[in-house]
Amino acid sequence: MKVRKGNYRPVSLTSVPEKIMEQIFLEAVLKHMEDREVIQDIQHAFDKGKFCLTSLVAFYDGVTTLVDKRRLINVIYLDFCKVSDMASHNILLSKLERDGFDW
Repeated sequence: MKVRKGNYRPVSLTSVPEKIMEQIFLEAVLKHMEDREVIQDIQHAFDKGKFCLTSLVAFYDGVTTLVDKRRLINVIYLDFCKVSDMASHNILLSKLERDGFDW
């Protein structure tokens, strides 16, 4: 049996200081978004108490409601798992500054 390298993601060995800085950055971004009410109630990412399961339940509820009404449903799934690896950090930083993010 042949093993395909494309089936496996690389293991990230992030140092402790990097993990700490990542957590500090995450908390700052979340506070910024909360202060400016960027995240809507229907958003399930970046919000404490909402996660993949609550998103799935809300999606299922919406789909079953439309099916009950005999409405047409189209679904598009997007995979953003590698988007941060491909995005230019300079562009991301300039967009954060443009949106008023204080460092």
